[in-house]
Amino acid sequence: MFRIRAIGQKFGISIFSILVCFLFIKEELSLEELHQIHLNNSPYKNSKHLGKIDRFNIGLSPDRYHEEIYELTMNPSTGEPDYAVKQQVQRQIKESFEFKISAVPGQDAATPWYTIGPNNHAGRTRAAIFDLADSANGYDRV
Repeated sequence: MFRIRAIGQKFGISIFSILVCFLFIKEELSLEELHQIHLNNSPYKNSKHLGKIDRFNIGLSPDRYHEEIYELTMNPSTGEPDYAVKQQVQRQIKESFEFKISAVPGQDAATPWYTIGPNNHAGRTRAAIFDLADSANGYDRV
């Protein structure tokens, strides 16, 4: 009888512990739901829909640029902008932009010159000049 009672107690304790685990385990939220929660708790939630005059009267900048960028660059899992990734992307854009500025078509093999026409004239046409005073040859219109 003592054995049956001990087995019953162990079984009851195990069932109780399983129920407690199910009650205290929280459901995992999807990234969309978590992002929506962070947007609803945004520090700019109250000032986001104010007009320029109302924002100026409160002492805020009339431009909502930084508030919108904060929410657009927000990491859905943390609720804050990821500044390290932002700086890395800005650095990549700057490097690619600097490369494009210094590259001239035909300068090297990486930037070849492609002709787009006309094919009946030699070389690159850089300018065209019309003499408006030369009407003797029939150039009275430009």
